[in-house]
Amino acid sequence: EVESGKTLYTITHQDEVWGVVFSPGGRYLATRSKDNTTQITEVKSGKTLHTLTHQDEVWGVVFSPSGRYLATHSKDNTAKITEIESGKTLYTITHQSPVWAVEFSPEGGYLATGSADNTTKIMVVESRQTLHTITYRDEMKGVLLSPEGGYLATGSADNTTQITEVKSGKTLHTLTHQDEVWRVEFSPDGRYLATGSADDTAKIIEVESGKTLYTITHQDEVWGVVFSPGGRYLATRSKDNTAQVTELQSGKTLHTITHQDEVLGVKFSPDGRYLATGSADDTAKIIEVESGQTLHTITHQSWVREVKFSPDGRYLATGSDDNTAKIIEVESGQTLHTITHKARVRGVEFSPDGSYLATYSNDNSTKITEVETGKFTPLQGHSDDVIHVAWHHDGKRIATGSRDGTVRVWTRTGQELAVFRGHQGGVRIRWDEEGRTLTSVAVDRNTVTIRTLPVETLEELIARGCRWVRPYLNSNNKEIEGCEEYWEN
Repeated sequence: EVESGKTLYTITHQDEVWGVVFSPGGRYLATRSKDNTTQITEVKSGKTLHTLTHQDEVWGVVFSPSGRYLATHSKDNTAKITEIESGKTLYTITHQSPVWAVEFSPEGGYLATGSADNTTKIMVVESRQTLHTITYRDEMKGVLLSPEGGYLATGSADNTTQITEVKSGKTLHTLTHQDEVWRVEFSPDGRYLATGSADDTAKIIEVESGKTLYTITHQDEVWGVVFSPGGRYLATRSKDNTAQVTELQSGKTLHTITHQDEVLGVKFSPDGRYLATGSADDTAKIIEVESGQTLHTITHQSWVREVKFSPDGRYLATGSDDNTAKIIEVESGQTLHTITHKARVRGVEFSPDGSYLATYSNDNSTKITEVETGKFTPLQGHSDDVIHVAWHHDGKRIATGSRDGTVRVWTRTGQELAVFRGHQGGVRIRWDEEGRTLTSVAVDRNTVTIRTLPVETLEELIARGCRWVRPYLNSNNKEIEGCEEYWEN
């Protein structure tokens, strides 16, 4: 609890906790552990409702979109579907090898599993019926359901991609590469599928017809494929030190962005007008997607690992191994501010409204920089690398997690609100959708769930106090100086 600093609940396993997942409504928390179990905990009470057991390590847990069911998959060759309310295991899906992926369709009617036995199974959740078993010739590298849930795409080490109709289980299309398929990605509208392969190519496939519309060629392995937010463009990045921008409608490779070393990341701006690349050649670039013009090159003294646009797309933040982060105005390319740390910058995160940038570093600190003025506030208190930060949805608070095993909650202005201890290693954190709960997880034996309260300013506290005493004052015909303005609002 942020106000008191009290840890409300500790969920204990018998071995390392590998993952924590909230249900869609935030009512439940599922934790999975190396001890072969998953625990379902009610967030409000902290009560562990159910413990689900596998015969080997639990590799993943996924809630259904409705929050009624939990799917778990394990090294014991099975996946299980559990009803949350009763804790009853409704169905066990058996494979011949470990199950490394499960995914619900967006509407929750189907579940797909992927296994090292080279098969995918599609199941109807309500009827508990396994509709289809799809067999591949080699290990699968990816399983992805389309946005509307009608199709399943898989990429495999057998050099193929398969598109399967979920309802019928029919493999509609098999697309061939000359080497392993590492990436599959649906366009936002689900009409197209992009694949990236070790054969130095990416392909754009029309899902309905299965037709390979275009093949995009690089000089080395394709490591990533990313659609623009509107689905008009596809960006591919390769081991050949380039990124390419391809127009979906024509299949034309509009632009090739060249670096002098590996491209470590590509990001489209929220409106899709710009593309940012970060590279091991110590630079980041901002490219205008329509013209292909490299508008600006941002130079660092070491690898640029992080490139992130602000939510409104006006700014780009870069983070580098040279111990600095930069805030760039996208339109002008001007470096507005350089934030200096004493060690490598691990990450950059804009606040939800884009007014502030948090940079965190191996120097044990986080800095909050106001984008407009460049004025920064240091958050100092950790005794080891800061490896993760998470802004609260209100943009007024931020949580930091460190290799020192602690989580600290701060105001944006630098006031430390609480310190939570109990981990033995690096800590990652996440706020829930409502912003009322913060979860921390690390490679140790405890997962701590913290109930938080809004952090109120003095002005807000006065307003709340005035509203609280008003009924008493009215009933006793009394007045209090200074409250009138709050009663009017």
